[in-house]
Amino acid sequence: MSRQLKADLMLLAVTLGWGVSYILMDKALTEMGPFTLNAMRFLGAFAIAAVLGAGRLRGVSKSTVRYSFLAGVFLFGTYVGATNSVLYTSLSNAAFLCAISVIFVPPVEWLLLRRKPRGGMLFIVAMCAAGIALMTLKDDFSINREHLTGDLMGLFCAVCYGIELTVTGMAVEKDDVDAFHMGVFTLGWCGVLMAVSAFLFEKPHFPGTPAVWGSVAFLTVFCTGVAFIVQAIAQKYTTPTHVGVIFTLEPVFASVAAFLIVGEVLTPRGYLGAALLIAALILMELPLGRSKQSGGKSD
Repeated sequence: MSRQLKADLMLLAVTLGWGVSYILMDKALTEMGPFTLNAMRFLGAFAIAAVLGAGRLRGVSKSTVRYSFLAGVFLFGTYVGATNSVLYTSLSNAAFLCAISVIFVPPVEWLLLRRKPRGGMLFIVAMCAAGIALMTLKDDFSINREHLTGDLMGLFCAVCYGIELTVTGMAVEKDDVDAFHMGVFTLGWCGVLMAVSAFLFEKPHFPGTPAVWGSVAFLTVFCTGVAFIVQAIAQKYTTPTHVGVIFTLEPVFASVAAFLIVGEVLTPRGYLGAALLIAALILMELPLGRSKQSGGKSD
């Protein structure tokens, strides 16, 4: 088995965990507030990453601390959106809407870094818009007010994560910013912001049942702490295109898990919308228009 295949399988396992995480979040939120859940998740993940990567966490630069705080703010927004989306809309809707963050990266890069979006971007955005409409609007294309809050929070999650990805990408291009340090401290800052918010807006408490403890533990250890480290290692041995396409399977896994575990079923229009979103995400990751003389690694 080649290193690239092993790396792809590792990323597939991480993506499967992220897909299942929506059901685990839904379970944990029956006993805990969103801020409390995320505080436990991200502070725990920060501790895991810090312990497992202790040998690499020396000499953290001031630039890394500053950029990781900025990224942590937007990661905070990402998971505030994700958990509230799970609370107020269907699990499948939450998963698909939260997964379209990659669509927001090009416009954010254009606004912040003046990097012109590549050709075909408007078509991809139009596909996403059509997919979102099919998944979230009623049969007469009026707004589904019952799920409006959750759907909007899913979109908020996607926008915040798109900005976080852009900030992180901008930061790691700096000579004095280490990518591993950046990732670990971003988790830490996010956890701190979640903990502060939990004490301000909720009454923090530990889970009260073994099932919720198990959900929180899996979210913390596998879906956040271990997933971060596995992703960092695996991406050394595969291509960005492989990573992007594998990650588009997250909402698919989430939808399948929601069907198998809680019996959640989308309408035919919903499945068509989901298919459009997946197609848009895959098109987003394909190296369209790549020059044959680029000499890049073959996918």
